Amino acid sequence: MSKNTLVLIITLFILNNIQAQKLRHVEGNVAIDVSIHLTDYAPAYSLVYTHFFKDDMLFKVKLNYEKGLIGLSNYTAYLLSPTVAHTPLKIKSSLFLNFELGGIIGVEQASNPEYVEEYNTFLYGVNGGVEAEYYFLNNIAVLLNINELITQNSKFGNARYQIGFGLRLIIK
Repeated sequence: MSKNTLVLIITLFILNNIQAQKLRHVEGNVAIDVSIHLTDYAPAYSLVYTHFFKDDMLFKVKLNYEKGLIGLSNYTAYLLSPTVAHTPLKIKSSLFLNFELGGIIGVEQASNPEYVEEYNTFLYGVNGGVEAEYYFLNNIAVLLNINELITQNSKFGNARYQIGFGLRLIIK
């Protein structure tokens, strides 16, 4: 580890501990999350609105976009996922662990130029996951998450995972 990296880590740790008294998981707070996820076939990108109903209860609405290649088929999915998250673990107002459960609706589009086929499929199902958030500044957190999406009607399998990371910015 280089000297500059070590100085940066120590500085962020000190700033975080100075700001630890700020309110992060508090009723009424609102945040915007952006994240990228690894999936079986392609990266997925998410934009999330998060509302804190209580110190340990969050409501999230996630817009998810995924595009890739499955075999010979071009694949695109647009998903909307409203979820509720519970925070059973909090360490020093800096590290939070959230368990999520919610629904999914969306559209899956696929085309296979070799077979001259195109599919547009309506998807619906459930979403469950675990998310860790670490605040390195007062209102900015790094997110790590694992989600399992179980959908109906998919041409490519009804269960899929997403492993991702991103940032959460508390805006209110």
